[in-house]
Amino acid sequence: MEDPTNMSKANSAMNGFDSEVSEMNTSLVYPQDMLDAANATLGQPEATTPILEDMYKITKAMVTIYDHI
Repeated sequence: MEDPTNMSKANSAMNGFDSEVSEMNTSLVYPQDMLDAANATLGQPEATTPILEDMYKITKAMVTIYDHI
């Protein structure tokens, strides 16, 4: 008999979402770490490039996850 409430599909979607969030959390650089790094590189523009790259990757990951919700 088919599940009339589509709970199996909902559970599957939530499992996928949970794994995406978990994967994102393991790859994130936390905001305080980024602030500390930025403060350490004041006056050294070339040193901020890796920070900007990290921020871009984090933002891209968040957009990707929210697009799947």
